[in-house]
Amino acid sequence: MFEIRNNTQTQNSKDETKLSLNLKGQKLFINVEREDAQFNEVLNLKSYSMYKVFQTDNEPIYFVDVNRITSLFRLPRKDYKQLPNDSGYIFSIKTGMISDSVRDILIDNKDIKKENIKIISDMPYNQSDLDFKLKLAMQDKTLLDYFSLSANGQEYKADSAGNNIDGDFDKPIIPLYTDGKSNLPFAEFVIQKYLRRFEAPLNRDIDNDEVTVESSAGLVNTRRAYMQNGITKFRLYPFGYEGKIKIKIGRRWYENLNEYNLILGGA
Repeated sequence: MFEIRNNTQTQNSKDETKLSLNLKGQKLFINVEREDAQFNEVLNLKSYSMYKVFQTDNEPIYFVDVNRITSLFRLPRKDYKQLPNDSGYIFSIKTGMISDSVRDILIDNKDIKKENIKIISDMPYNQSDLDFKLKLAMQDKTLLDYFSLSANGQEYKADSAGNNIDGDFDKPIIPLYTDGKSNLPFAEFVIQKYLRRFEAPLNRDIDNDEVTVESSAGLVNTRRAYMQNGITKFRLYPFGYEGKIKIKIGRRWYENLNEYNLILGGA
């Protein structure tokens, strides 16, 4: 999927900024030309990432890897200060899965008239119109894939805010297994990758994601689990704890994609 969404509010603008995009494999060649500035970038596309191109008064056009704002130490201060109101960004690039066989790319064009955009692509693409006066969050077309959680033969689905989508969240999860070395009881959880917001399970040979795991109680045997064909497992050792528990599943940069509010029963 390769889509460009153009802002309907800029189509009558007198600004004649020109944008050229050339997609070749996993590289996106970007050229922006303004009367007083020019910008070139070769972007090596990475999965589940976001990038923005900015220009503000008295500043040259510059490029920001938005993922890196999770730490001030990973981003130049001038870039970080520009991000809160986004007033100076020209367009943004979001990616979903990026591989040799799958490329999910969404470009939100905020400031450039669509007739001034030139696109060369080795894959089909489409353009659509969007009113950027409305909050983009309300019109978001997420490219992030979700993760379900299973235990005791029950699959659970929830969003990043902990809202339950599917599964019996009131039924306690029982630690059914015992560690052979320490004799400690544990519950085994299975993580399944899904397309977008649980549209369909993903078990392709490219779905070998690194997944982060966080638990509010007990101890998980790994904070980073590695998928094989869209599936991975982890153990939760409760150490006698019984009651409400929160488990967060995510990925690097997005550590709370799915939040599960569950109940842990006794062994």
